[in-house]
Amino acid sequence: MEKKDLRKQYFLQFAEYKNGPEHIKAEEKISDHVMIFFKSKILSKKYKIMAYQPLKTELPVLDLMKDLQCEIFIPRINGDFLEPVSLATGVMIRTHELDFIITPGLYISKNGYRLGRGGGYYDRLLQDYPLQKTLFVGYDWQVIDQIPLDSWDKPVGFWITDKKTETCV
Repeated sequence: MEKKDLRKQYFLQFAEYKNGPEHIKAEEKISDHVMIFFKSKILSKKYKIMAYQPLKTELPVLDLMKDLQCEIFIPRINGDFLEPVSLATGVMIRTHELDFIITPGLYISKNGYRLGRGGGYYDRLLQDYPLQKTLFVGYDWQVIDQIPLDSWDKPVGFWITDKKTETCV
């Protein structure tokens, strides 16, 4: 299946899923898994995590992070690139100053490649960023066997769903 067909499939699947009762329990489980993941990473300072402002057709990732002791950054588009900006203060930092990047995505393959919306912003952001500091957070049904890859596609190091946390590094 081509990327454009997978994107169409996602929006249909997401609408159906959000109209059912399962997503609330799944989001609670995802939140628990996110907390466990970050508690397992021993950092001596407050985390600096870049997440994203979720669209209506995405997991409410910022809500899931509300109990984390961290400073949350969101991406701001600057030309063809993303810049991390503090959600609390509006101050921009350099990408290498982040402890983790949580990427959005429509689907993720079992080996960590994500299907985004098609702009390539996150692939450019992740190009020189350590793989072991990147993760995707989503529903278990978003994990699929394979995603068509282009030469610029970059994987993430971990993915977290309502069912499990998987290491790709």
